[in-house]
Amino acid sequence: MELDNYLMELESCPDEHVSWNESWFHKKLGVYDNFNILISASFEEMPNYLLSFPGNKFMLKDSHGDKYKSFEYCPGTVVLQIQHLTWDKLGDGLLAYGCSNNQEHLARQINDFKSRLVLFPYQKEKKISGVLDDLKAIAIVIKEIAELAKSNKLSLCMPAAARYLDYPGYPSEDLSRIVYYYPNH
Repeated sequence: MELDNYLMELESCPDEHVSWNESWFHKKLGVYDNFNILISASFEEMPNYLLSFPGNKFMLKDSHGDKYKSFEYCPGTVVLQIQHLTWDKLGDGLLAYGCSNNQEHLARQINDFKSRLVLFPYQKEKKISGVLDDLKAIAIVIKEIAELAKSNKLSLCMPAAARYLDYPGYPSEDLSRIVYYYPNH
């Protein structure tokens, strides 16, 4: 799926469909706790991109050396964790993120992306004007990361967008909905 199409779906989702239970937002768009974004920037480069993002919206929360680095978006709302992109073993093969071990998507993910961003709703403080729902806060950060990728010519992938999670009338997973963005295409 094209990034701009996915972002339009996020933007156009009515508030009544944003919740953890039976949510179109969660089930159709894949927005949930631990939302993964694969990105072409390295683990070492990514903090600089976040810290230089306009408006100083990303603040370093803590660092665990080479394991992960945590940032807060508008401190008190969403935690973004930068991790090395690693591949888990599943049987004899590697497990692709959100792709049921589909070999085509696995190859793309291994070849094109270096880091993983994981979004966690935090909402300790409601600092995003008018946003009281954790999923809506995550959606705002998804849009900001998309803008960061576009402005810095970074490729990204949002594999969770493929998960319908038994939304009525849809298969449990539609790999054509995986969001890929390549700035040079």
